[in-house]
Amino acid sequence: MSAVDSMADPKRQARSEDIEQQLNAAIWDAILYLDSPTGYREYLPDAAVPAPAKNDLVILDPPPRSTWKAVLPLFLIAALIFAILLFVLLM
Repeated sequence: MSAVDSMADPKRQARSEDIEQQLNAAIWDAILYLDSPTGYREYLPDAAVPAPAKNDLVILDPPPRSTWKAVLPLFLIAALIFAILLFVLLM
């Protein structure tokens, strides 16, 4: 190993440590921003909702609508039309 190679390793190691520190700082900045009571929450449509307590779990998305609840009205309308047609045909 030459003298140039041995000097390059500490510089490379220092650069990688600097990059790692910058990455850690950026990640912690994002975590603190998303965890803050202000910031992105002020842009949500329900901004009038008071901020939850510090340790409360907050679900910002509405729950998904059940498939059965979406299909039930269509099924009832189809059953009603079928019953009316059956009644008319049997008369």
